[in-house]
Amino acid sequence: MLAFSPGEYLADKNAVRAAARQVTVPVFIHSASDPQEVRNARRIFSAVASRFKVQKVPAHGIHGSSTLRSERDWAGAAENWAAVTAFLKRVRTLRAPARVR
Repeated sequence: MLAFSPGEYLADKNAVRAAARQVTVPVFIHSASDPQEVRNARRIFSAVASRFKVQKVPAHGIHGSSTLRSERDWAGAAENWAAVTAFLKRVRTLRAPARVR
């Protein structure tokens, strides 16, 4: 699961964390570099039940998945894509079937 700039944006200000407690698949959480957004993401990250989870706090990042678009986040898109790609490669190795020789 990839989550960009997650927060408690619903009327129930604990709904996302409550749902995160049920998530057991690998999780990558990315936020903008804004301190408040980092705190919001961290609260959700800490609630995630998955044993494999990563929170990326970029040096340069903007809100949402637009952080991956170089025309929107010219200073951070490459760094943010690298983090997503590394996470996906790691998930792939976790999920890869054992080779029999």
